[in-house]
Amino acid sequence: MVVYNNSCGPEMEKVLQYYQKEHSLDIISWPIDEYIESDTEWSFKGQVHNYGQLTIMNDCIYRNMDLSRYVLLADMEQIIVPYKHATLPLLLKELQNQNSDVTEFLFETHIHPISVSDDEGRFDLPEWKSVPGVNILKHVYKIPVGPDDFKSTKMIVNPRAIKQSAVFYTLHKYGEVLDVPNDMARVLQFSDVELGGLVKENLMIDYKVWDFGNQLVPKINDILSKSDILQASDHHKKHQTTTGRISSQKTKFKWGTGKLFLWPV
Repeated sequence: MVVYNNSCGPEMEKVLQYYQKEHSLDIISWPIDEYIESDTEWSFKGQVHNYGQLTIMNDCIYRNMDLSRYVLLADMEQIIVPYKHATLPLLLKELQNQNSDVTEFLFETHIHPISVSDDEGRFDLPEWKSVPGVNILKHVYKIPVGPDDFKSTKMIVNPRAIKQSAVFYTLHKYGEVLDVPNDMARVLQFSDVELGGLVKENLMIDYKVWDFGNQLVPKINDILSKSDILQASDHHKKHQTTTGRISSQKTKFKWGTGKLFLWPV
């Protein structure tokens, strides 16, 4: 995994350093806003859009062109989840065997608002109460996507076939594009979004993330322990008076603003 790090809080820094020591993460320092003015989101008021998003995407593709068979491009709060295969490599193997000319795989985004939690409290774990960030296992409600709604996508590409990328789709490449069916895989996005008048009863339920719960919980606890997050959170909790938990710290990664999402590499 490659993270373009504009800035981050101390807890996220501990987690990143853990993965870096495990040799499963490359951190590329990206303090672009120290040199030129960057806008945020889609305001287009700065000298460069969203922390140099397009530059980052193309740099990541070219940087990994001879290192990786595939490159997955997504925001920090987004996860591409297979629905019929145990892992993404198994999914990609089947898709590639069935579509040998495809070099760009697009996955539809489904938004899980973090303001809505499940009613069962199945993964409302007490040891995570004071850990900053978002427990994605609690957010199984998603916003419905209608047939006429705009459908955002994220992509996995063969980097050797890509000449130039736009924002999560390619401009110039060799090969074809495949829109991966939703019943095979989709993007789960866990973010703080406005519901636009929707209430909980209007949302759909997708329990897919729970399929990974038994694997995620012990791995997350191990990582939080080894990176001293749990110990630091417990210490902080003892010194709190009213709220009983740490507020989520916002951190800038890649080209946007995200939070500490509990999803191990």
